[in-house]
Amino acid sequence: MKPQSDVSKPEWLTNLERQSFEVELIVSGLAIYGSIALGSFLHESLESLVFQFNDNVLFLLKFVFLYLFVAQKILLLGFIIHFSMRVLWIGMIGLNSVYPKGINTESQVYPEHLMDKIKSEYPDITYYNLKLDKTCSIIFSILCSAIIIFIVISIWLFIAIGISEILRTFLSDQLVYGIQVILFVIFYILIIGVGLLTTAGPFKKSKLSQKYGYRLLSGINRGLLLMFHEPFAYISYTLRTNSSTRQFILASLIIAVISVVISRDDVSKTMNIYTQKAFFEQNSIESNVFDANYGDTHTDGQILYPMIQSEIIDEGYIKLFIPEYARERKHREILCGAFRSDSELSDSANRAAKQEYYEECARNYYTLIIDIGRLENVDFERRRHNKYQQWGYQTIIPIRSLADGKHVLKIKMEYKNADNESAMRIIPFYKLSKE
Repeated sequence: MKPQSDVSKPEWLTNLERQSFEVELIVSGLAIYGSIALGSFLHESLESLVFQFNDNVLFLLKFVFLYLFVAQKILLLGFIIHFSMRVLWIGMIGLNSVYPKGINTESQVYPEHLMDKIKSEYPDITYYNLKLDKTCSIIFSILCSAIIIFIVISIWLFIAIGISEILRTFLSDQLVYGIQVILFVIFYILIIGVGLLTTAGPFKKSKLSQKYGYRLLSGINRGLLLMFHEPFAYISYTLRTNSSTRQFILASLIIAVISVVISRDDVSKTMNIYTQKAFFEQNSIESNVFDANYGDTHTDGQILYPMIQSEIIDEGYIKLFIPEYARERKHREILCGAFRSDSELSDSANRAAKQEYYEECARNYYTLIIDIGRLENVDFERRRHNKYQQWGYQTIIPIRSLADGKHVLKIKMEYKNADNESAMRIIPFYKLSKE
C-alpha cells in the first residue's frame, strides 16, 4: 500500500525533528571517527589484497580502492564541516540566549551611520540561527545520501569483479576486457540520456520524456540502488526540487575536487602497487629503493618488496626474503607448469610435494646477481616470514668474499611485461667487515 501524502504527522515525530540536532551531533562525531578508522582499514586491505589476486582482478580492484579512498575523504570532510557548523550553531544559540535582541543599536561603540548599516545587513540573530540550523540538516541529509551511493557503488563494483572472473573461465582476457568497456559505455550513455530526458531544457517536456522518462528514471533508481532506492529517492528528490541545478552541480564539484586533492597520496599508493606497469617497475633502478627493502627500517605492515636485513651489512651473509604475489602465479606456471596433487598420496605427502614444487620453481623463476656476478646453486625456502607471517621465499647468500664497500643485489624475475621483458629488482647495500 502506498503512503498517503495527507497523513497527519505524529507529535513525537514533530518533536524529534525539532531536536534533530542532538542526533546529528552524535552521529557526526561517530561518523568522523568511523571515517578515520575506515581510512586505516582501507590501507590495510589495500596491502593485503594485492597479494591474493591476479593482474586482471587487481586491475578492477584498483578502481574500487581509488573510489573508496575518495569516498572516505568526502565523508570525513563532509562530517567535519557538518560537526563544525553544528558547534557554531550551538554557540550562536547560546549567544542569542544571553542577548536575545541581538545587535544593540543603542551602543555608542560605532557611530550612528555605521550602526544603521550593520543592523541593516545583520538584522536578526534568530533568523540567522534558523538558517544555520536548516543548512546543517541539509548537509546531514546530503551525507546520508552519499553514504547510500558509496555502499551501492561498492556492491556493484564487487559484483562486476566476480562476474568478470567467472567470464574469464570461458573467454579470453581481451574479450572480457572488451565486454567491460562496452557495458561501461552503455551504462554512462544510459545515465546521461535519462538525465537529459528528465531534467534538461527542451527534452524534459518532450513526448518521449512524458512516455518513458519516469519509467526509465524509476527503473534505474530501483535497479541500481537496490534496497536503498526509497530513502535515496526521498532525499534526492527533496533536495533537487528545492535547490537550483547550478547550486547542486557547483557544490558537488567543489566537494569532489577537494576530496580528490586530499586523496592524492592514497591514489598514488594505490596506483604504485596495483597497476601491472608499476609492479613491473618496482626497484627497477638503483635510485628507486625504499626503506621497506631493509628489515631494520621496514615499518609495520605487509612486505611489499624484496627485503634484506639492512642497508649496511656487517655479517658474512645476506638474508633475502621475496614476498609471493598471486599475480605471479601465471608466470610461474608458464615456466614450471601447474602443480597437480596425486590422489594416491596422503595429504602430508602432497603437501611435501607441493612445497618441493614451489622451491624448485623458485630456483628457475628467480636469478640472483651481485654487482655483475650471477649466483649459482641458490636454494630457496618457501615459508612465512617470522615477524610478519607473510608467505614468500627466503634464501641466505654468503658474502664473506665480497670487498668492503657498496654493492648491488639484483633479482631477476620471470614476471613478464607486454614486451616480454623480465622484471628486475635492485637493492643496493654496503658491506662492512667487523673489526
